[in-house]
Amino acid sequence: MNRLRNQSGMALLLVLVVVALLSGLVIEFSFSTLIDLRATETFRDRTKGYYLARGGIEAARTILQEDKNDYDHPIEFWGNPLANIPAGDGDVSITIVDLTGRMNINFGSIHQKKVDVT
Repeated sequence: MNRLRNQSGMALLLVLVVVALLSGLVIEFSFSTLIDLRATETFRDRTKGYYLARGGIEAARTILQEDKNDYDHPIEFWGNPLANIPAGDGDVSITIVDLTGRMNINFGSIHQKKVDVT
């Protein structure tokens, strides 16, 4: 009987250790779930942004295809920026810029001489 009396707090200690281990597992599980939730939200927002951008590109392409005259000038319909067009869960803003007046520096000079380095 004296031997049982010396181990009377052992059950309480064992229960505290089990509760501490289970608490650690629950905290780890909730943290892992939070990380997965944030990754899923990021993927969802990236996908929405991608399709909103694709919709803006297709709308701009349609606007340019409807331009049937023989000249291009920024005062035409396509030259005015279209801001905050509601589309699905977001808004799309479209700005079309005429690039024909700019020089393409990637091609260089037409009269550039080729140098033979051999």
